[in-house]
Amino acid sequence: MQLKKIRHFLVKAFMDVNYPLIYKIDYQEKKIFNKSKLGKYYFLFNKEELLQGGSYFYRFDENNIPIVRGNIADNDEGFYYNPQAICQFALSLYNHYSDTNCKISLRNFLNICDWLVNNANYLSDIPFWPSDEKKHSNIYNYDQINLISSMSQSRVISVLLRAYQVSNKRIYKEICDKAILAYQCPYHKGSFVVSNNESVFFEENGKPGILNHLIFSLFGLMDYCRVYQNSEKHHVLLHQAFSTIKKNIDLYDMGWWSSYDNYSINGVRRINPATRHYHNIHIQQLYILYLYTNDNFFLDQYKKFKSYDKIFNRIKMLFYKLIVVVKMGRL
Repeated sequence: MQLKKIRHFLVKAFMDVNYPLIYKIDYQEKKIFNKSKLGKYYFLFNKEELLQGGSYFYRFDENNIPIVRGNIADNDEGFYYNPQAICQFALSLYNHYSDTNCKISLRNFLNICDWLVNNANYLSDIPFWPSDEKKHSNIYNYDQINLISSMSQSRVISVLLRAYQVSNKRIYKEICDKAILAYQCPYHKGSFVVSNNESVFFEENGKPGILNHLIFSLFGLMDYCRVYQNSEKHHVLLHQAFSTIKKNIDLYDMGWWSSYDNYSINGVRRINPATRHYHNIHIQQLYILYLYTNDNFFLDQYKKFKSYDKIFNRIKMLFYKLIVVVKMGRL
């Protein structure tokens, strides 16, 4: 088992440094916030790239819904329903439909949307979509309080809003109008909102402060604000979240690379550099925030993080990554 884990991490490290999956974004897009018609997703997920396994290893169930394989470091390598991965694949189908008008891609996209509608769990009146992954590690001190994943909630809202605009099927809108309530429900009540000194974080289980999740969780709220431009309370919340990212981004700047999370054990920060894949996600996310807000702060952070991706820093990242993987008990 241990040898298998070592092999898993060696292959992962080699591929990440040399051939990482780096998602594309549209650098020509301008004034995103003004566009109530949702086009392609902010990240230009590509179906063929996803199926090559750079992010998840996909398979499909009998209803053509994507399921993904776990990895030996965290679970039993069984296939499971992961709402983030399901929505990522759905968005790749929507992107393909937007580019080509392919009816098959649209049909498969709406099939996933119907699955999301029919497989929602509920916290009071708030629909949410849990993963059924069977973890055998507890790297972030997971608890039984937080039920709703901020990143999953965001992804589902982005998917179903596009489904509503392309199909005019009212159930998609109704689910989104209920799902957005999670952005006003605090962590201790089962959702993901954590307020602290006028800052607002949309957190995952265990409050790990995962940077790509904190920013991805904004994208669904951004989409909702674009579609419902008169919803003042959601716009206020969104700009509070932008301000929170600005005030806290230095916590993720290692001076030579970006940190994956902001997690502490007994008050001691765990040094956990992002993989090259996730470092580049941070870079792309910061540029998208710049496009949405037109705030040069995000553009400057984008340029700084991008300048870090050099061969010496990649090797340095691997050294620190090995240390934290062992400390997490993943190896």
